[in-house]
Amino acid sequence: MIGRVRGIALGATLAAVVSASRAGHADEKEFSLDYQAGDAALGCPSETSFRRKVQGRLGYDPFSSAAGPQLRVRYRIAGGALVAETSWSGDAPGASRSFQGKRDHCEDLAEAVAAATAIAIDPLKSLAPKPEEPPPPVVAPAPPPEARPSAPEQPTRPKPAPTAPANEASGPRMFSRLALSLGVAFGRVPGAAIAPQISADFLPGPVFLRASAKVSLAVSSESIEGGTLRVTQLGIPLGACVALSITHTCLLAEGALALAELGGETKTALGLLFALRAEADVVEQGPLRIFPFIEGSAAAVRARVRRGDEVLWEESLPSFVAGAGVAYAWDGR
Repeated sequence: MIGRVRGIALGATLAAVVSASRAGHADEKEFSLDYQAGDAALGCPSETSFRRKVQGRLGYDPFSSAAGPQLRVRYRIAGGALVAETSWSGDAPGASRSFQGKRDHCEDLAEAVAAATAIAIDPLKSLAPKPEEPPPPVVAPAPPPEARPSAPEQPTRPKPAPTAPANEASGPRMFSRLALSLGVAFGRVPGAAIAPQISADFLPGPVFLRASAKVSLAVSSESIEGGTLRVTQLGIPLGACVALSITHTCLLAEGALALAELGGETKTALGLLFALRAEADVVEQGPLRIFPFIEGSAAAVRARVRRGDEVLWEESLPSFVAGAGVAYAWDGR
């Protein structure tokens, strides 16, 4: 008898649960959705995203039927503002509305439209508090690893000194530039001369040493008392230079030997000149340099050619030379 009563009670309970479940699903209303997010530049959410926003407030997707009342949602720009318009057709649960928001904030505007839609469909479910998510499980910290005896410290070895690259040999720099210049000299007897010169730069840096050898070959002659005079001058300039960017400025002392051909005889005279020279490397192609230059000099000792007590030629050997040259530069040591 008692077992029969218990069976009847259990059956009644199951029937009540099924009935309540069917009643709950029966209360869920279904609608169709005509949704257009508008121009892509508006950045409005897609239809799927809008469905999820409404479903998150109701607990189910109300837009699961192609029949029944329909909700129409449109987005557009009006008067410089972003506007969302909703309208219902058929047995509509709500009225047509217009929502306005800021441009570039369509996601916020869609949230407002979804909230209003959920309230219009089912105000009780849309406003009911959502169940709180359970807190994440607390994970116990892992036990610290067992301490192991440390290995005895090895004596540190001195680091080897850095070695110079293979392309850098040891030793002082000797010279880095060998140049050949060709210019025209003016001012010494007989007035004009072709002046070739070869020079080498030692100990390159902002200040460096230059040694040169040059010759002035006369291209004209002068008639003086005693005959026709032609002068050739040999010089060895030596001095210091300063490098500023592509320019070189040099102060040189030059020991000069003048050979004067006069009346079939050759006379010689020694002189000392001081020269100021400026040049600029206007072309640089690898180690090759091409440069123009100017050089002015003045003699500290006068050169004379005498015949007995008579002075046949007297010249202080001042000059001005202008020309161009070519040089080969390398990282010499």
